[in-house]
Amino acid sequence: MGGRDGGIAKPLIGFGVFAIVAALVTVTMWNTLAHSVSGGVHSYSATFTDVQGLRDGDDIRIAGVRVGKVTGIGLDARQHAVVRFVVQRGQTILGDTKALVRYQNLIGQRYIALQPGTKGSPAPLADGGALPIEQTEPSFDISGLLNGFRPLFQTLDAAQVNDLSNTLVQALQGMRRR
Repeated sequence: MGGRDGGIAKPLIGFGVFAIVAALVTVTMWNTLAHSVSGGVHSYSATFTDVQGLRDGDDIRIAGVRVGKVTGIGLDARQHAVVRFVVQRGQTILGDTKALVRYQNLIGQRYIALQPGTKGSPAPLADGGALPIEQTEPSFDISGLLNGFRPLFQTLDAAQVNDLSNTLVQALQGMRRR
């Protein structure tokens, strides 16, 4: 009978070790994906003409380093986007800081890059302070770029547009015409 107890104990110990490791991995992944901001924070807002693609929880970065996150996005009375965000207490946001919406990766995720103001600039923003629309820059809009080609497309006939489209597709796919 002693052999049976030893046979059960080994799998139970293995399962216990597995459960502890699985719990640690789960907690680590949760903390990584939660995008929490460590320590105390200051709250701010910024007004943009357009924040297409920006979402709650997206990063706030200074010099590429994550220092905060977006906590809300809404519209003001003039139909401008107002982004609420928090930044770690150790970071100073000066009165002439600029906020720019940037692409984080190729799948279109965005973040807000804060470009610090200059030394001797207006005093730091107080907790709850706001950056005006003049100090913000919306994200690059590829449809705006493509709309710039509209005059070119209007001067071409259908056969020329098809030829141009085929040439562009081949160039983008790395093929050459034979």
